[in-house]
Amino acid sequence: MNRNILTFMVALVLAASVSAWADVVITDATNPIAYQAKYGPSNSAHIDQSNSVNNRAKQITIGGHNTVNIWQMGAPGENRARQWQRGWNNQADIDQSNSSGNRALQLQRGIHNVATIDQSDTNSNNRARQTQRGGFNTATINQTADMVDNSSHNWAWQAQSGWGNTATIEQVGQRNRASQKQFGSGNTATITQHQEVLQQAGENHDNVARQEQYGRGNTATITQEDSENYASQKQYGAHNTATIYQEDGAWENWGGNIARQEQHGWCNTADIRQSGTFPNGAFQNVACQYQRGFMNQATIDQSGIDNFAKQVQCGAGNTSTINQSGNGNTAITEQYGHGHTATITQAGNNNFARIVQTWPSSQTDNIILDAGTDNATVTIINGNGS
Repeated sequence: MNRNILTFMVALVLAASVSAWADVVITDATNPIAYQAKYGPSNSAHIDQSNSVNNRAKQITIGGHNTVNIWQMGAPGENRARQWQRGWNNQADIDQSNSSGNRALQLQRGIHNVATIDQSDTNSNNRARQTQRGGFNTATINQTADMVDNSSHNWAWQAQSGWGNTATIEQVGQRNRASQKQFGSGNTATITQHQEVLQQAGENHDNVARQEQYGRGNTATITQEDSENYASQKQYGAHNTATIYQEDGAWENWGGNIARQEQHGWCNTADIRQSGTFPNGAFQNVACQYQRGFMNQATIDQSGIDNFAKQVQCGAGNTSTINQSGNGNTAITEQYGHGHTATITQAGNNNFARIVQTWPSSQTDNIILDAGTDNATVTIINGNGS
């Protein structure tokens, strides 16, 4: 009998036990398949395919306090791992570290569930996807490298619906993609894209990070290092907080980073910071903020040359702040409504600043501070055309 077929049959028989689960360990095989399914509480199962090639593994549990693990560490080829859990206080772990071209999928329904995918240590071209429905769930994806080597072309996607959920993605290297969506209230989302300690500067670029939150009291944070990265945040609801931090800005002849924030609701706070260590500071960074609602706050800080910042606010009682240090920067603030406060501060040369406020001037405050030489004329336009 074909060895691969025999491996599949043995794994399937072991996993189908009604009374208890047995661990499945497959070694020195090609294209092996392992499947485990269990209904009921307080079960644990483990599939180990670390020493095989082109592995396939799937686990299903329905109930509470179940724990499932899939190990495909260091296994060459394109490994596939899937886990599906329904219930409460369940835990799912997939480890595909030290290999490339892997795919990992986790689906959980219920409350107080934990899902973790590890695709670390010089990995490339991996895909990780997590979906959770319920409350107080935690999802984590790790696509990092070791202290010297790099990682690239990885993709991480997380979706959570419910309340009090936490989603975390960490990626190291270049050309990685990260996306998070949360539906509900009181959720927290974090994306970190950086380089390891011993990697050379400039090895963490061309990354994309996106976050979307629908609900109330949400928090979203994105951190990116090096250059040519893109970050986007969208929040729909109230009491939201969004923060984007993009360090370094540019290296050698590469361009800058792009950051975009969009908030719809009340009492939102958006903060974008773009800074750099390039000999002349960061350059050609772009930051845009759009807010709709009341009592919102938007802040952009940029240092370097040829940077662009724009803020648009619609509603009442909103506050916008742009701080730029360097040369050749552009800052534009547009506020539609009444009771707004706008502040643009520029230190340097050949900068341009503009504030547009469409409401009677008696109900708005305009503050512009310029320091430097050869700066363009500041334009202030109120609702009466002045």
